Amino acid sequence: MKKLMSCILIISIVIMAACGSGKGNKEERTVRINCHDVYAATTLLVMKEYKILEKYLPENVKVEWVELATGPDIRDAMVSGNLDIADLSLMTFIMGYENKLPLKLVSYMGATPIKVYSNSESINSVSDIGTNDKIAITNKTTTLHAAFLGLCEDKLGDAMIYDNNLSAVPAADALASISNSDDYKAAIFSFPNCSKAEELDNVKLLEDMSDVIEKYSVGAASVSSSEFYDNNKDIIEAYKKAQDDVLNYIEENTDEVSVFLAERFGVSAELVKEVIETMPPSKFVNNYDLQAKLLYDNGILTSEPTKFIELENYDEIPME
Repeated sequence: MKKLMSCILIISIVIMAACGSGKGNKEERTVRINCHDVYAATTLLVMKEYKILEKYLPENVKVEWVELATGPDIRDAMVSGNLDIADLSLMTFIMGYENKLPLKLVSYMGATPIKVYSNSESINSVSDIGTNDKIAITNKTTTLHAAFLGLCEDKLGDAMIYDNNLSAVPAADALASISNSDDYKAAIFSFPNCSKAEELDNVKLLEDMSDVIEKYSVGAASVSSSEFYDNNKDIIEAYKKAQDDVLNYIEENTDEVSVFLAERFGVSAELVKEVIETMPPSKFVNNYDLQAKLLYDNGILTSEPTKFIELENYDEIPME
């Protein structure tokens, strides 16, 4: 009799555990996604505005949009478990990954036009910048920084030649400074701030870094915390499907999307449309290893970087 009761008890526990497991799968979940007003995050801006992700998410999942602006803040929020998917510069991801941070690359997101300007009559190219001339940049480990490293590597043979010249300055302050003072002899801007710089009478273009951006795959990527990625594969797949939908929507409705983005960026829709046509959002990373090598060769990475093909989830990353 005791054996029979024991068997019944064990079976009951197994059944209850199974029922509990099934119930757990139906519990409400939230995916927290970072999105802020930069052109490289166009995919997320459109995804949020038109509620495209919601079409693909399981019924028990809701979206919470977060607006963190700097790479370090975004990275730290992901590592601490307060953010699940975010737009990070590929440079920030590579550095974080090589420093053993629990991050996974979901997909590429896109690049943005980046240009170098000067307000000095004596500076007509990047090579004219002096040893003590300050260069305004929003921050290091950004797409702007990665592009400038590639430019200096290819044009001057030394990616770090102006490393000590770079000064972290908010873009709005940098625009005001090069317009009204000579505190900074040069400044690096991405779209739409590069367009605003071109409206200034005393500011001239030194370098358009579009070729460098393409060569080194300089841009933003969709990144997830490793824990979220591994435990929520259905949400990650939903995100990828939504990204495909967004890219198709932008291609088929460029005028509409241009108007929407123009309102966010404070520039004309015609200008946004031109950028979309010349540098459209993309989900493919083409030259990951080349950018990683650039960082390693110039001491930004202290150990030889992991090859793209050796990333843990390589087979799940969209590739052409």
